[in-house]
Amino acid sequence: MNINAFKANLFATGVWGTSPGQSIKMLCDAFETRKPEEAWERDCKVMAAAQWILWHGQTLFKLIIYDYLEETPGEGSNWGLGSELEGSKMLPRSVERWRFWKAGFEAVGSELDASDECKKIASRAAVLMGSFEESMLF
Repeated sequence: MNINAFKANLFATGVWGTSPGQSIKMLCDAFETRKPEEAWERDCKVMAAAQWILWHGQTLFKLIIYDYLEETPGEGSNWGLGSELEGSKMLPRSVERWRFWKAGFEAVGSELDASDECKKIASRAAVLMGSFEESMLF
């Protein structure tokens, strides 16, 4: 089990609360911050973010749709937007942002330089995200 899967699995237990910090950071690094990088670096970021969805995704989605956290999204918050989304009208804690991440995972399937393993894990994350959204939004 890699370190991100281990961390996500631990957070999913609820023993240490439900802080979204690590998951948001991984998703932001994978999809909201673009910089030149090697294919293997991109694969690593996408697969790390996917681990948070696979192991902690339902909790993260609940934090998005049920606004019960005391922390207010904004500067210095765990919910800060990445550089690609700065200036957009997207709210940091929103279903729109969730869908943006899901679209990022779906897009990995068509990236020529993504590894087969990365494509498989990204696809699983996207499907699971869609399932959470479909079953938890009313």
